[in-house]
This record gives sequence, C-alpha cells and structure tokens, in this order.
Amino acid sequence: GGGGDPRIKAAMGVLKAIPRLGPERKMSLDTLRKHLLKILPRSPEKYGFTGDQWTLSRIGKVLDRKTGVKYSRAQIARLLEELDERARRKK
Repeated sequence: GGGGDPRIKAAMGVLKAIPRLGPERKMSLDTLRKHLLKILPRSPEKYGFTGDQWTLSRIGKVLDRKTGVKYSRAQIARLLEELDERARRKK
C-alpha cells in the first residue's frame, strides 16, 4: 500500500470507531454481495428499465423485488463502498 496523508488515515480511524446509528443491517453483507454479483453484470433492461445504466435507485428496486428488503440510495451507496473496500483488502 501507499503512504497517504496520515491525517486522513487518522480521521478514517476515528470515523470507523464511531458506532453506526440506525437499524441493524437488513441482510448479511455476504448475502447482499451474492445478490449484487448476480444483478449488476446484467443490463438494467433485463429488469424492465429503459437504458443500460445502473443507478442506486434501480439497484434498490431490483433488490426489493428479489429479496423484499428495501434500501435507500444512501444505504446502497454505503454498502457498495463497503463491498468494494472488502474486495480490495482480499487482493
């Protein structure tokens, strides 16, 4: 890994130490990851949307249809970041 700004690393450490507010996660991250890995490689048109661009809103609608679990756009963005961070750590 690269050096990076120590102030940013310290700030990220503080943010990670703060407990999350709000409800518990609705689905395990691994279960959500499996759903996303099935959904995202396909065109949104296969799920009834016009155009070939995924949006947070579209991802949320497909997750709701497939699992019955509703996520806000902000929650989906956070979950995608978390999944991306996990994937990078595994490399």
